Amino acid sequence: MGNAESHRQKVETLRQSLLSRKSDSRRFCLSPGKTSPNTTREGTYKKDSLRVDMRNFDAIVEVNIHDRTVLVEPKATMEKLFSETEAFGLMPKVLPEFKGITVGGAINGAALESSSFRYGQFNDTCLEFEVLLGDGRVVTASREENIDLFYGLSGSYGTLGIITAAKIALNQALPFVLLEYSLVSSCKEAVQKMEKLAGDPAIDFLEAIAYAKDSCLIISGKMTGSAPAEVARMDLSRSYSPWFYQRVIKSYESKVYEELLPLQDYLFRHDRAAFWLGGFALHPKLLIRYVLEVLGFKGRELDRKLFLEERAKIGVPKESSPLFRLLFGWLMGSKRLYRFLHSGTEKWFSNNFCIQDYYLPGGSVEAFTGRVFDECGISPLWLCPILATDTPQILSPHHSLENRLLFDVGVYGMPARKLGEEVVRELDDLAYALKGKKMFYGYTFQSKQEFWRNYRQDLYESLRERFNASSAFSSITDKVLNG
Repeated sequence: MGNAESHRQKVETLRQSLLSRKSDSRRFCLSPGKTSPNTTREGTYKKDSLRVDMRNFDAIVEVNIHDRTVLVEPKATMEKLFSETEAFGLMPKVLPEFKGITVGGAINGAALESSSFRYGQFNDTCLEFEVLLGDGRVVTASREENIDLFYGLSGSYGTLGIITAAKIALNQALPFVLLEYSLVSSCKEAVQKMEKLAGDPAIDFLEAIAYAKDSCLIISGKMTGSAPAEVARMDLSRSYSPWFYQRVIKSYESKVYEELLPLQDYLFRHDRAAFWLGGFALHPKLLIRYVLEVLGFKGRELDRKLFLEERAKIGVPKESSPLFRLLFGWLMGSKRLYRFLHSGTEKWFSNNFCIQDYYLPGGSVEAFTGRVFDECGISPLWLCPILATDTPQILSPHHSLENRLLFDVGVYGMPARKLGEEVVRELDDLAYALKGKKMFYGYTFQSKQEFWRNYRQDLYESLRERFNASSAFSSITDKVLNG
């Protein structure tokens, strides 16, 4: 049986399953997949929902080398998507950095990456979606058909319908990426320099890592088919390889300003240690507290506060040693780290960490990052420029009518002096005050009234009604507010 016919049969089976349970008043939600979700929330809304099993929707249905497109099912991971398109010398224009992120998750979650300065978010590279609606109809959504649904799915977290397939535009893939490093003394300077670099057609990838308020490393990348012998080589393919964020700053400090690495290593460079969050596992007291929490030991103060007086000491992730990576590097891939997070300790991470992404206009980045460094004590920070959109992606953080380029500030760490919930509340308020928005994969501690001050509830509810989602799927506020 061909992939296309197999896909049609899977969709029909899923559709009949949905219709057979329509008499039940409960809403539908997806069952856990083969990998843990790349969210940090508990998913409490699922407790009273009907489960929809889509674990077998993970096929690459077709790669069209002439049109440079791929038709793919929603549970296919980024690792699989890259592997099967790269075999044809092609690759997605935007490929989120964690191997276990799924195609459906990247669309519903509004994912981005270092090529986003040119192409926007992952969903901006999608040409059409096949969507199962709440009433059992299967429709196509594209820039020509069901246009509002096509754009509305971005950042909607499965609240408008179930994506059963996506057609995605591809680019030519070359075997290597040549990295160039430039260190600047502020996030403001980094933004200004990246705004200029974004106009260079030779650059394929662009990001920055702010190690401190006065130390920000800009990393640009160009795909290439050659591997000059005189250029330093980077290898991230082994579990004991250096973590990317450590490697690049050490290279720069050693006066190595260019490095070459295989394309696959580059695309998933942040997978090992999940940027740098794995470095917190090297703090003994923190690790002990986490283990005790998993085992169910909860002290009166420790239940809510994790060595609060010692947070400033823990503060930043520890640098991984070669010995640690040799012994435990295999545990540090993002799939396993998310599995640890979703072992019933989501609230523990919420109390003790801030794991959030905020999209801001370039002129607001300095004020925002200054607050994170000075008052939250979190570092490093990730800066990723992204092409904004004026299409009706009403829930997407990169929707902007005023800016051509926005900057994602990735805040991944342990606040030095406050609990995670307090910091998230403060940063959410600050981001919205600075004309920014946030991604919803993490916790959001707002009321519904606060939430809808920043988004068009009328347009969203209209979409829900028109496409029969209101009675079939949980709303965005039920899903993303407080877990």
